[in-house]
Amino acid sequence: MIKFSAHYHKKAKKWYIKHYYGSTFIGKKNNKNGELVRRYKQKYKFEYLDLDWNENPLTVEEKDTNQKTENLLNQKIQFLKHQELLRSKENTKKLFFPWAYNFIEEAKKMAKPTNLRPVIDHFLAFSSEKLLFSDINERLCSEFKIYLTEAPLSPRGILKASTTKQYFDHFKYIIKVCFLKKFIDENFSKGIFLKSHNIDLQDFISINEIKDLIKSKATHPSISNGFLFGCLTGLGEKELKELEWLDFELINDVYFINLNRKNKIYKLRISQIAIDFIGKPLKVRGKVFFKLKSTYYTNLKLKEWLNSCNIFKKITFKSCKYTFAANYMLESEGFNELLNNSKPSFDNLSKILGHKDLYFTKKFVDRINFK
Repeated sequence: MIKFSAHYHKKAKKWYIKHYYGSTFIGKKNNKNGELVRRYKQKYKFEYLDLDWNENPLTVEEKDTNQKTENLLNQKIQFLKHQELLRSKENTKKLFFPWAYNFIEEAKKMAKPTNLRPVIDHFLAFSSEKLLFSDINERLCSEFKIYLTEAPLSPRGILKASTTKQYFDHFKYIIKVCFLKKFIDENFSKGIFLKSHNIDLQDFISINEIKDLIKSKATHPSISNGFLFGCLTGLGEKELKELEWLDFELINDVYFINLNRKNKIYKLRISQIAIDFIGKPLKVRGKVFFKLKSTYYTNLKLKEWLNSCNIFKKITFKSCKYTFAANYMLESEGFNELLNNSKPSFDNLSKILGHKDLYFTKKFVDRINFK
């Protein structure tokens, strides 16, 4: 917010009002003592006024003139402060990020919410919290696209191509909403596209590698056991964390897991190799994999365990679903008993993985590195 103050220029013999806009950091420099100090650039402008003023008032008239000038200066500053306050309140309604974060909270209440927060956080880091809707244009959208593709946006480096494209698609959706709500005059991101030429293929664990891992020792058995069980069943990290012993059900000598998906109970058939791995399910209350922690810690320990077993593929905990899908499509040992009519089916795989549509399953399988 702009600050105002009145000053008298003795050489020019005029009063002026200083408009102070704050300071910006411009770098570091060694001072006289050789110490590295931060340097700032002050932003301001002067507004000179034609007002009567007597530097050394002697008569009553001269004193009255100076008093009137001081009153005019005070009134001028109060007027400028009031104008700045009104402008600030008006701009608050026009600021992009307060609206964007409120829009994210409202979007969470929808039936199928999309996580828009990461791209808004990146856009804030790219631009400024004082960004107005009027500042958004085609050039800004294009520069943000370049920023997403080139800047190191995570502690582990540049984002994956698929993640970058997903973030930019979310960004385009938000800009489109701004246009539909008439916050901006044009959908500036409509003609900007981010094509992912290099698809990030996902590695998987073969059935022979799974057998070797089952025989190996792990320092964090809850992580390794949960990962292997996910590879054999197609359960994801969230479902593995919530899996309880009482969810298992034996029907005609075949074990099933009762999963609550879309407010319906889906019976997931478990292969014999998966049952042999965890043993006969207990008839007690409690989590099956109760020590699964954060994703970062889990992936770190998982990588250490796989490397110790001479497996140096790009594997994370999410790879368990890709591993299941790959072995299912390849009709690997232990997975062929899950096939309908002795052939792999996208429809059946989609139900096992819990996908909303067959399209997502086909896209999911296309990401797997079968080479």
